[in-house]
Amino acid sequence: MITSDENSMIFFNRQILDSERSDECIDFTMLCFFFCVCLWTRVRVEIMLQFQTLGVVSDS
Repeated sequence: MITSDENSMIFFNRQILDSERSDECIDFTMLCFFFCVCLWTRVRVEIMLQFQTLGVVSDS
């Protein structure tokens, strides 16, 4: 008879050995990371541009 601990270990091992699923998960994680970095960079640039336009003093 298989105990719940053994059953969960079998399930865990199947997930690790399922490389196609792992690759999809890694791809999704990388895509999310790239999206967040792009979004963060865009927000930072917009904030920097706002500060630059506020601090510009005309020479004339």
